[in-house]
Amino acid sequence: MKKINILYIVAIPLIYGWVVMCSKMGNTSPFFYGFAENKETELSHDKPVSIEKILVTPGQKVTKGQLLMEVQQDAIDFKIESVDHDLERIEIVAQQQKQSLHDRIAQLKSKRSTKVSTIEAEIKNLEVSIQYHQDLLKDLKSIDTQNINSKDTPNQIKLKSLKDRK
Repeated sequence: MKKINILYIVAIPLIYGWVVMCSKMGNTSPFFYGFAENKETELSHDKPVSIEKILVTPGQKVTKGQLLMEVQQDAIDFKIESVDHDLERIEIVAQQQKQSLHDRIAQLKSKRSTKVSTIEAEIKNLEVSIQYHQDLLKDLKSIDTQNINSKDTPNQIKLKSLKDRK
């Protein structure tokens, strides 16, 4: 009898096992345990928004940091409009206060000009009176007019006071 080679005894069962295993794998689908993920991502915002423009198409590959869509938040728009209205109201109030100040300044200038006009009229009357008294004193022969100081008279003091007040 011929000697059987040990290699044949080991190789034949290994080849048979490999053929059986390959045939079983081709007939059944593989089973995976765990979670399968797709490449789509759901986008969500913590506040309600309305989508203004979508910048990508389905199936398009995107890179990290690429802008996908433009959204608009209604609450922010409302706050911006509210601030704009408040700003307009404040500007109107400021214009009214500015106009009020201009009116008050005009009133005060009018009062000032009236008082200045009154003082100027009093000064003219007083100067006319002083001139009249000086003319009268010139004509008097009984009083020595050179010793009289014209700056110490009550009318002169009053005239100086009115000029200072003006």
